Amino acid sequence: MTKHVGVLVDAGLVTRRKVGRTVVCRIRPEAFGEVQEWLGDLTTYWNGTVDRLEELLRGGGDGT
Repeated sequence: MTKHVGVLVDAGLVTRRKVGRTVVCRIRPEAFGEVQEWLGDLTTYWNGTVDRLEELLRGGGDGT
């Protein structure tokens, strides 16, 4: 679990601080806007790529 939280901390999605013997983790909601934007760009790219592949496989593409 610690490694997974560490990855989220490294990505800037979560903060972590120690309070006594307890480690408190908090989600950074503002960071998820950046993630959502990045995923939106990827989704647009892959949808276009898959659409072109589908057209090519159906015989409607020019092969480029």
